[in-house]
Amino acid sequence: KNSGTKTGLIIAGIVVGVLAVLYVGVSVFFMSHFYINTEINGHNFSAKTVKDVEDYMKSQVKGYELTIREKENQSDTIKGEDISLAYVENDDIKNAIKKQNAFLWPSAFFVKSSTQVTIEVSYDKEALEEQINNLQSVKAEQIPPTNASPKYDGTQYVVEPEVTGTAVEMDILHEKIAQYIREFKSELNMEEEGCYALPKFTAESKEVQAACDSMNQYIKASITYPMDENVVVDKELIPTWLTVDESMN
Repeated sequence: KNSGTKTGLIIAGIVVGVLAVLYVGVSVFFMSHFYINTEINGHNFSAKTVKDVEDYMKSQVKGYELTIREKENQSDTIKGEDISLAYVENDDIKNAIKKQNAFLWPSAFFVKSSTQVTIEVSYDKEALEEQINNLQSVKAEQIPPTNASPKYDGTQYVVEPEVTGTAVEMDILHEKIAQYIREFKSELNMEEEGCYALPKFTAESKEVQAACDSMNQYIKASITYPMDENVVVDKELIPTWLTVDESMN
């Protein structure tokens, strides 16, 4: 009986020892590799090394293109090679793996690890400026936006909807293009990213409706001035006196 117990303990000890060696071995592996379920800037790098991540980033630079989606179904492309785009190494990826506790690797099977690192790139700023200035939306006639405003329709004041126009907000466009290039994004929608000038007031703006309401109150007046011939001031005449300023006053 004692012999069987001893044998069982020895086997259990061997199993525990083997598991301990395996655990330590895997821990050593994760000292230089990212956890399972690790995403860096939205891309899966499970069990990959710092070099693997850096090689991927460098591959993104090679052949990189940014498509600019503009109004009226127009589009342009800025190619990385045209602006001398290059990947610049930094310590962000190395620091990300240093923050990882190699001995806690089993937890990675249950929790996804998501890391954002700063990707640094270099490019010819003058070449990029030239590319931006050659975009169809930039070269086209810049039609400024028009505010929504009260309009007299012959009976009452109604809201005339805004017109967005085609004028480009150049500061925002430059900022967004630079951001998209740094993040290796492939498509920039100018409207969605606010690269076009927008009107201050839209048809939904409460200020426009309030101006309409006020002006409609004014045209309800009807005053008769008795003279040689009676003069009537009513909504036929009053609308010719009413205007709104840029603040809807």
